[in-house]
Amino acid sequence: MGSLFFRNFSAVGLLLLCFGLVWFIRHEEKRLKLDQNLANRYRYHAIPVALSQMYQGKSHDYTAWRNLALRFQDAQRSIQELIEENSHKRDDLGKNVYYWTADDRGLSDYVVLAFTIFGPSVESLSRFYYLLLAIGLALYFLGHWRDPAGLMLVVLYLAGVFVLVRFFHVRELVSASHGDIWKEPIGLFDSRLFDILSFPAFLHLALVCWKRVKLNGLEIVSSIGQGVLLLFLLHARSSLGWQYLALGTLAVCLAARSVWCAYFRTGMGAPYISRAALVIAVLAVSVISLRAYKQRVYPEEYLAEAGDRTFWHNALMGFAYHPRLREKYGFQVDDARVVDIALQWLKARSDPRLRPEWNTHAILCSLGGYGTFDWPTYESVCRDIYQEVWRENPGRAFTSYAFYKPYDVLRQSGKALLLNLKRGALAPLLAVAAVVGLGGILASVGATGKIDFHSHFKGICFLFPFAMIPSVAFYASLTTFGCACILGMMALALPFGRCAKNIWQKLRFGKNGYGSLSDVGLTGNAKLFAADDERTAA
Repeated sequence: MGSLFFRNFSAVGLLLLCFGLVWFIRHEEKRLKLDQNLANRYRYHAIPVALSQMYQGKSHDYTAWRNLALRFQDAQRSIQELIEENSHKRDDLGKNVYYWTADDRGLSDYVVLAFTIFGPSVESLSRFYYLLLAIGLALYFLGHWRDPAGLMLVVLYLAGVFVLVRFFHVRELVSASHGDIWKEPIGLFDSRLFDILSFPAFLHLALVCWKRVKLNGLEIVSSIGQGVLLLFLLHARSSLGWQYLALGTLAVCLAARSVWCAYFRTGMGAPYISRAALVIAVLAVSVISLRAYKQRVYPEEYLAEAGDRTFWHNALMGFAYHPRLREKYGFQVDDARVVDIALQWLKARSDPRLRPEWNTHAILCSLGGYGTFDWPTYESVCRDIYQEVWRENPGRAFTSYAFYKPYDVLRQSGKALLLNLKRGALAPLLAVAAVVGLGGILASVGATGKIDFHSHFKGICFLFPFAMIPSVAFYASLTTFGCACILGMMALALPFGRCAKNIWQKLRFGKNGYGSLSDVGLTGNAKLFAADDERTAA
């Protein structure tokens, strides 16, 4: 009974801390006016598609009425004014269709749900973000209530989100190594940051994988819910694929380890096997369902020339971080510059894929619905250029990934932190650090022998390289390395949590039952709480 009381006390305390941190994040975001930062992807594509479906009779196929969509490209008009003007039935829109090319169209579903629940306004997009965050946190607590060390990870996650909000505030002063800054304003509900929103679901499924206890019903139900949330956000932002890759790799590795232990060592591999099987099933059903859904709902144009998200185009941008490659080829983190390079490459080789109507202006205008463009063929050109860079410059291409981009992640993070400290952000950062410290104490009070900080630390270290994929595979910016920063904070904080747990158990039980602090390991903890339960029963 004693261990149960402390575990529940710890969980309730951590839940209250999470509520406080969410409120603190929301307050800071509004104070810094980041909740008003609307990305162009919303204005030019997602909102017109959503309004066409909700109010103008357009079918749910991720297209919009062309006349409505083009109105949102008038930069002189307020976005809220345009939303209000088109949130009631109009008869002057015509029947010409606007196709949303080379992007993640699922973002319009996010807008539809936000406008349906909170009303048609920009503010609704931010509110819906926090609703999804609350759902993810609720499912996380439901599935991991008995794991104080796992609940502590959510406190660290929210502390990391607060730090990132401060980073986004100074984005105009944080330049990459190639000299450019991130020009577009950043808000938490920017789809580029959806991997941060999906992080509780991602972490939930990761913990389900590596726990060493028997799988229970609440974990199964909450895991399915988190899988649905993760799938919804994957449709809105396909770059979340790194989370699927990380979870799939983790589940397969643990399942293989379980099979090995079950048949060749201890015979105790069943918990890992069932847990890994659950996660693999959730991921597989999600991916297959999304693919089938797109085939059924998307118009033929999206499955042909309109294409999906650009991949090789973005990969070429990433070479801009190597000074020699940037100087030799002229790479920049700029769409127009990469298109210029591709067209010049085609002309120099008299490549038959180059068509007379291809030019930089026409290609970029096709993103706004002005004309059409064969994006799959263009992607094949970018792939050929990418492979040529590797053939001619293997060492420089390798160091671009192995050194220059990871270094730039550290450099930009450090610069953003120093800028915040110079601007008087020390007090709120210390307040968040104090909350994290309190969370560590609460987690230490409730930690048991079955769930150990050490297991979580190893899992976080395993996931960290995957979190670096968006910034290393493409380009390092404040919008791509948020999850890597959060996992890095967790890896640094968890050893302190383990020390606090050992100290708490030393103070609570003394030397009787398990020996010195150095003996408090996984087995020692199990004996410790078994002894505690025996004392309570007596």
